Amino acid sequence: MITNLMNNPVITALGWTLVHSLWIALVFALITRLFFVKVNAERALLRYRISLGSMLGILLVTIGIFVRYYTSFEAPEVALGPEISMQTNETVFLDWEQVAPPEAASNWSWSQLAIQLEYYFPVLVLLWLLGASFMGIRLAGSWWYLHQMGTQGLQTPDTEWTQGFHHLCTKMGVRRPVRLYW
Repeated sequence: MITNLMNNPVITALGWTLVHSLWIALVFALITRLFFVKVNAERALLRYRISLGSMLGILLVTIGIFVRYYTSFEAPEVALGPEISMQTNETVFLDWEQVAPPEAASNWSWSQLAIQLEYYFPVLVLLWLLGASFMGIRLAGSWWYLHQMGTQGLQTPDTEWTQGFHHLCTKMGVRRPVRLYW
């Protein structure tokens, strides 16, 4: 079963997308920070648009990475020894001491690291999906709670509180209607 998950193009593409999204988000955060240094702190709307553009850029680049890995997926070939090689969609029981001898650990390469990292993609993607699902359920619950607060069980405060609140709103330049509830 783990072999089928490892050969699944969606799992592989999502795994590489998650790995690459870390450094992509870092690059966009640094670029955004450089823009913020050049922009005055008083220009909140511009800073908001820069941040929004940065988040949109992260989303578009990660979607592009997913599409790239999904469309170029090929089932990896696993070397079981110097004379044995096979496609990984077959079930094989391996003696890991024979496959990766201890002296090979000192001669690592980026391709070996990528192969070892791909082995953990099913777990990484599962944990990411669980976390994203949990946060989505939490967000939906917060929206529902906010809706309940806006429609039920709220009382209007005394007139002096309401007048003081409206005075603060006009003094701050708030033009949209704002309601005060307890």
